[in-house]
Amino acid sequence: MLPTDFAGVVALQRLCFPEPFPESHLWTTDHLNAHFEKFPEGQFVATAGSLIVGSCSNNRVCMPAGPSDWEEINGGLSFENFDPKGPHLFGADISVHPEFRRIGIGRRFYNQRFDLVEGFGLKSYVTICRIPGYHAWRSHHEGTVEQYVNGVAEKNWADLTLTPLLQYELTIVGILPNCMDDEESGNYGVRLEWLPGL
Repeated sequence: MLPTDFAGVVALQRLCFPEPFPESHLWTTDHLNAHFEKFPEGQFVATAGSLIVGSCSNNRVCMPAGPSDWEEINGGLSFENFDPKGPHLFGADISVHPEFRRIGIGRRFYNQRFDLVEGFGLKSYVTICRIPGYHAWRSHHEGTVEQYVNGVAEKNWADLTLTPLLQYELTIVGILPNCMDDEESGNYGVRLEWLPGL
């Protein structure tokens, strides 16, 4: 990702995360500039001609002890907690244009992330995943968020975000309550990780 891509990435995120997802949680050009200044190697885009059809933002961090939400890990949208010696790569966001999904862009981004982990000799890749299918599932099922996540992992039903990430060989570490302002996810997030060499 280069500074000339920032406007396209900002527009792409708003296309990928419409309401009820809070716009206050989406990148601005100032946020992207902060990411680029701190960790240019960790920011990627996918293009089709001159159109930005995918973006991938990452932060290098020291993971806090105990359960931590997106904000605590990254230090906000400008990655104030970036640590050039941090042993973990945190996947902050992936956005893929709706008309360019299911053609391998997400997989390419994850391969780049795993290459970063191995290239920098980091301990792990970590992310906190939305579960946007949970709200609709809950309206038709009597069950807990744990049952929903386990059902996705067991392929009983699919989640727009969690299902593909599990296909990328990430493993579930835990479920975090009240970790994001996200109505579709019931404000839950699922912490996932990938360890090199496995």
